[in-house]
Amino acid sequence: MNHSPMLKHGMLAGLAIVLGSLIAHAYDTNWISGGQAVSAMRLKTDLDEAQSRIVMLETKTAALENGRVASPIATGSNVGGATVTPVSGSQNCTVSQDGSWIAGATHPSVAKCQIIFVPNFFSAAPRCVASNDAFVSTVSGVSATGFTVDIEATDGGAYIDNRPIAVICVGPK
Repeated sequence: MNHSPMLKHGMLAGLAIVLGSLIAHAYDTNWISGGQAVSAMRLKTDLDEAQSRIVMLETKTAALENGRVASPIATGSNVGGATVTPVSGSQNCTVSQDGSWIAGATHPSVAKCQIIFVPNFFSAAPRCVASNDAFVSTVSGVSATGFTVDIEATDGGAYIDNRPIAVICVGPK
């Protein structure tokens, strides 16, 4: 399975930021007021919660490193990453996805891919972004069932087929 390095690094960087903030909170004692008695039980409970979150993030990081991105990232949210390519002369776009959140991708016109989500992967329209190596990628028509992405030359010139587009969508289950 071909996984976009940009997608993996972006997701890992985001998890690293969250993990770092959780660790900082676990060791930050500024929430204790001067002269306030500190309950050992309360402190243990807070540290146990931080530890369980760290374990959860480590598990998700391992899943990302193994190429399994399309999974719940938080209660009530799903995330999916893929690379789609509009293919000249074909009615379909090629799809290389992490997990299985895309049911299909059609090629309605030059440089366009119409992405169709697996039913019920998102319960409402997710937020989607797209990028490619040297051209402008535009996301439009986003709904709970799919979206359209296209490629355009950066100088405003002709649309171009056969260029891979990295997409990431995050939305409600």
